[in-house]
Amino acid sequence: MFRNLLAFEQCHGSTNCINDFIVLINRLVNTPKEVEFLIHNGIIENWLPDIDGVSTLFQNLVKETNIIPDNFYFARLVEDMNTYCRSPWHMWRASLYELTLETYKRNPWAGISFFTAVVLLTLTSIQTI
Repeated sequence: MFRNLLAFEQCHGSTNCINDFIVLINRLVNTPKEVEFLIHNGIIENWLPDIDGVSTLFQNLVKETNIIPDNFYFARLVEDMNTYCRSPWHMWRASLYELTLETYKRNPWAGISFFTAVVLLTLTSIQTI
């Protein structure tokens, strides 16, 4: 389907929506782990027999595309995403999430103790005020 849409757009389209979409998705699905994350969150659907096929599909499709940087359809989206990711608050939050996710996988009691510590810290702050 993507190959047909891309060919149609290259022959008849005045915009590069599909072309730019394929380039954008290819940047998001480099590894099977990233594909699994996007499938789990409902961003993409996998109709292929395995997860590796999705990243391979987009890598093969990108070979047939041309990028025009001045006319990139999703430029505003990429700019907003880069601005969001450069914020120190979001970087710290992502690091904390990654750290706690790895800890929770190893030991469920770590999650309980972290939650308890947050509740106690909140209650102590309220009592101080």
